[in-house]
Amino acid sequence: MASYRQLSTGRFEILHMIERKLPLAVYTAEWKVLGEGKNPKKYRQLTTAEKRVPLIFIGLYVFVVTLYVLLFTLPYAGLICVLR
Repeated sequence: MASYRQLSTGRFEILHMIERKLPLAVYTAEWKVLGEGKNPKKYRQLTTAEKRVPLIFIGLYVFVVTLYVLLFTLPYAGLICVLR
């Protein structure tokens, strides 16, 4: 993600250099409308959301494994103890 952030930063620097030579600066205007990234209500970095995705999958994995153990493993463990 850090690499993509660096690439994106470099690309926008180039776009801003090109915009200085053009009569219309669309990307600069867009960035100003978005509060220059300072207001999270107007602009949230994509990497912020991407950082949460692995945590969501880890949580889902733990939930599914726990559910599996509770539903399928523990009842049979109790049955084995009763049969002994």
